[in-house]
Amino acid sequence: MGTLSKTIPSVGGYVAGKKELIQYLRHASRAYIFSAALPPVQAAAAMKLSRLSGEPWRIEKVNVNGWQFINGLKKAGFDTS
Repeated sequence: MGTLSKTIPSVGGYVAGKKELIQYLRHASRAYIFSAALPPVQAAAAMKLSRLSGEPWRIEKVNVNGWQFINGLKKAGFDTS
């Protein structure tokens, strides 16, 4: 189970599990599952995340940018822990 509200940022969440678990949750949690529709732009953003597995250079680029940012803060005298 996870949330999309903190990672994309978006709204909603997901549950991954066996077919029986998903079937149970669909029937037992109807009031929560169908209480609001996912905005189309957030659905499109969530679908784009699948590109990361096919383009690992994107993850490497984020890591390089992160280290560059942290090192810049340290050189400027900030305590980054």
